[in-house]
Amino acid sequence: MPAPIILQDMSGIAEGISGAGSVLGQALMKRGEQQREQKKQGALQNVINQADFSSPEGQRTFLMGAIRQGMNAKDAMNIISEMRPSTVDKFIGQFNAGRGNQMMPNQGTPVSPEGIANPNIIETSPTPAMNHPATAQDPYSFIPEEALVYAAGSDDENLREFGKALLDNRDRSYKRWADQRDYQTGLSKKYVEGINDERESVRGQRQAIESLKMGFQSRDMSQFSRDWWAQKFGEWGQGLVTPEGALVSGNIKNFLLSDLGSLKGRPNQFIEQRILSMTPQIGQQLEANEAATLALESQLELKEKKIQLADEIMQKYLNDPKFGYVPGNLGAMVDAQLRPYQEQAQDRLAYRMRRLQERSEGIEKLINKKVMQGTPLTVEMAAELTKKWGKEKAPQVAKKLGYTIPTEEQYRKYQ
Repeated sequence: MPAPIILQDMSGIAEGISGAGSVLGQALMKRGEQQREQKKQGALQNVINQADFSSPEGQRTFLMGAIRQGMNAKDAMNIISEMRPSTVDKFIGQFNAGRGNQMMPNQGTPVSPEGIANPNIIETSPTPAMNHPATAQDPYSFIPEEALVYAAGSDDENLREFGKALLDNRDRSYKRWADQRDYQTGLSKKYVEGINDERESVRGQRQAIESLKMGFQSRDMSQFSRDWWAQKFGEWGQGLVTPEGALVSGNIKNFLLSDLGSLKGRPNQFIEQRILSMTPQIGQQLEANEAATLALESQLELKEKKIQLADEIMQKYLNDPKFGYVPGNLGAMVDAQLRPYQEQAQDRLAYRMRRLQERSEGIEKLINKKVMQGTPLTVEMAAELTKKWGKEKAPQVAKKLGYTIPTEEQYRKYQ
């Protein structure tokens, strides 16, 4: 009886193999169908991606391509309907591409997207032009205002509402910007006027300094000269003053003393002491004349720098698309940027005035004397102290005497 049993088992195996082959075949067929469907969908997606739905010609091209890929015409038309740009999209797209004038064939007359003249005129208040600071944050700032007026008068509801909303938004933005501009401009107005006044006065001051130099060079203050006797007799000697002497005196009275006084803004005791001591000697002693000229030129350079900085800051904010006006704290910004130049100018002036003093009084007489706070150590005095005390001890002696020792870079600038 074993043989029949073996035959039954073999038959079952054969049936199992046959069944497995059928399942495998079905799976392969299903996979092939899926691959063909994916390929078909991919081809359709490429047609969609490459299509230009913004023009009738592009829509026709897509329709034919979709049908060739197996899509029925109804589904293709539904896709065209969904993908076709709205009138607002067309409007934005044409201006964004720099072709805005094509949307306004009749200048100043609102037209519908279909090109039919529209009598609806929208009254709008003046708002900023394209790229105006008030519209810097407007994502549609590339659309000119006259184009928005056209849109607001369109027969197309979506385009009309879009135009109205954007015009209203620009109007509110402009009013906020204008209020801020007026407020900030009011704060900076006085300072700007002062800068303009200084701009005018600087030209005259530069000429006055040159005239002062000429007067110093040509004036005869030698003993028993007319100007020497005029100085001695005071008011009684005014008739003896020469034209050159009158030029010097006039510049001192009208310009020199008041401008030198303004150098006291930064506390440097040495400069202040030198200004006070030399003022009565101006016009009589060479050192006083040169010191006065140096002080005036230094102050004038600072004025010119102040005007330059103010102009640069004003231009920066006037040209900034987020501002378009002069900020109210203009003076504070100028002062902050001017401060380093003031310090450099004062240090340089102190150094040059100290050299004049050493040349006038004799460096030998000054070498052991204590000095005012802020007195710089000149190269000449440093050499004398080094000669007397040695290279290592000289800096210590200089500090005990009260000198301020410049850096190597400062020495190079002061020479």
